[in-house]
Amino acid sequence: MRLLVSVQSAAEAVVALEGGADLIDIKNPAAGSLGMAAAATMHAIREVVPAGRTLSAALGEVREREKSPVAALPSLNFCKLGLAGLCDWSISKDRWLKLRAAIDQQHGPQHWIAVAYADATAAQAPAPQVVLEAAIETGCVGLLIDTWDKSTGGLWSHLSEAVLRTLIDAAHADRLLVAVAGQLTADDLPRVQHLGADIAAVRSAACRNGQRDQTLCIDAVRELCACCQ
Repeated sequence: MRLLVSVQSAAEAVVALEGGADLIDIKNPAAGSLGMAAAATMHAIREVVPAGRTLSAALGEVREREKSPVAALPSLNFCKLGLAGLCDWSISKDRWLKLRAAIDQQHGPQHWIAVAYADATAAQAPAPQVVLEAAIETGCVGLLIDTWDKSTGGLWSHLSEAVLRTLIDAAHADRLLVAVAGQLTADDLPRVQHLGADIAAVRSAACRNGQRDQTLCIDAVRELCACCQ
């Protein structure tokens, strides 16, 4: 299993890389679970992440990006859009696809990761199984299972091991990558790995004092990497 660390600056990206992170993800933690960083920040991070290393970015929620389009993107391996507020999937699915198409047209084709919120009811988002089915149907390359509201507990507060394993197995059956997040700690990583996740995605556990709004701690990153072996 590989470790993805979310960073909010070029300096943090350097710390994550030096700590051994396999993948770097760009986000603005202050703007929510999938908060999008400023364009200048994304480009600065791209400058310090070697071309051979995987770089992804959170682009915010669909309903945010519909009002505020994505500025110039750097070269990325993966992109993600959140589906909070889009629970009426019969209508909202087209909004997701339309926005993806607009971003692809403006910035070049992207490799999309569908985002399933474990706390889908609170997020007013489609259920994880619905997101997985849409990911398969619409050509996504992977699935991220995460939490939307960071104040109401981590992944296990909203999703059982049995449900998570079912989602992972179904995604793998259609050759999707699966990343698992949601306030995971070092102790959670062997558990997630046992369930078959390809990637463990962290922010809080890699930060000082375990607080996602603080800066990254290289020792924490190293500990998390060791737990993924």
